[in-house]
Amino acid sequence: AYEIAEQLTAIQGAGTNTPWRTPDWYVQAISGGMGPIGIYKGFREMQNMGWIEKIPAFAPIQADGCAPMVISWKKGLEKAVPVTSPKTRIETLATGDPGRSYEFLRNCVNNTNGAFESVSDEDAFRAMHVLAKMEGISAEPAAAVAFAGLFKLIRAGIIKPSDTVVVN
Repeated sequence: AYEIAEQLTAIQGAGTNTPWRTPDWYVQAISGGMGPIGIYKGFREMQNMGWIEKIPAFAPIQADGCAPMVISWKKGLEKAVPVTSPKTRIETLATGDPGRSYEFLRNCVNNTNGAFESVSDEDAFRAMHVLAKMEGISAEPAAAVAFAGLFKLIRAGIIKPSDTVVVN
């Protein structure tokens, strides 16, 4: 979170008394969900110190075949319903029971007006191809899930073309 804010400020420029800049959206593929929780904590600390004005909206992305957090959030549940038989070829994202991390991440998403989303394995593999062809980036499948989620949220009009987005 600190590195994101520092680098966005350096790229976009800021005056000496201007708070650091943050993206409009923070997108990350998740399995157990601990990564974005730590990032949220960092942004919250910076906001409490007056270094940033706002915390970005959070968009945790899961694979369709193992999306207990996405399914539970879309149903408005406070606790995640585990997926007992994950059906995804992206094994690094096949955590069927996120435990209490869902409760923390749910609060992060709700507090930032973010959104949980899921994508198919095929969407992830297509995103890998797009990143390689258009940007020269060789992404592994779990990272491509984040980009596939970004593409889906843009198509749905949730993330606007003018928004500043950081994909981890």
